[in-house]
Amino acid sequence: MQPSFADQTLACLACKLIAERYAPEFVAWCLDLPTDQAGQVVVEKTDLPAHPIGTDAVLLLPDRQLLVHVEFQVAYSPDLPARMWDCYLRLRKHYSEDIRIRQFLIVLTERGGSAEAAYRQGEIFHGYSLIEIWRLEGRALLKREVTIPFAVLGKW
Repeated sequence: MQPSFADQTLACLACKLIAERYAPEFVAWCLDLPTDQAGQVVVEKTDLPAHPIGTDAVLLLPDRQLLVHVEFQVAYSPDLPARMWDCYLRLRKHYSEDIRIRQFLIVLTERGGSAEAAYRQGEIFHGYSLIEIWRLEGRALLKREVTIPFAVLGKW
């Protein structure tokens, strides 16, 4: 059964709040860094220009010359890889920093196997990190305060 639009919106807003409110801890988790090594994290505006696309979090790490784009999706959709490509291009126009994309799926995909983590069109290939929360160990998610809310969705 597919979650309702309201449930999807609420889930994504809760995840966005966690990413923005606990940005240093969240970005450390996304990049697999010790929390104290994330450095300064600046939460950037999340609406990308030209037919605005709302993103869940755009986190700038000026000390590392790095931008982390975070998206939360309740359910996989075949148009997500194209959306990640579009977001990347729009971010690239405004930032010179290296861009890392972390897309989180928070509910098991109905398709079974893994969701697509790349956009392919002709000669274009754009890959990104796709984290399927239900495949992560629940106990491991309890180790960082910022990931505790995701632990219930993990594997036990």
